[in-house]
Amino acid sequence: MLNQAACLGFSFCVRFPVQENLLSILQLADFCLYFFLATLEHLSEAMDNLTDIQARRIHARYILGKKLIEIAAEEGVSVSVVQQTVKSGLKRMRNYFEKKKWRE
Repeated sequence: MLNQAACLGFSFCVRFPVQENLLSILQLADFCLYFFLATLEHLSEAMDNLTDIQARRIHARYILGKKLIEIAAEEGVSVSVVQQTVKSGLKRMRNYFEKKKWRE
């Protein structure tokens, strides 16, 4: 009998014989959790490599979901200053990932 697997938050669902492939699904879930945690550790390490201002603005923009204009208003600076800081911070993170060979 075939049952549909849970999506586990991924963009795909698989139809599988439950008893035959349960171990494979659990191994996939374990691998995905490991990959997710490793990625979070890499992001955290790369964020530690930023200036305080870059880290604060990137956190506000991408973690808190604030718009550039909101960040600028809260900090009393222009939108272009926030935009440039975020851009340079992302570039610095990208370079850090390349240096560590986490990004090809």
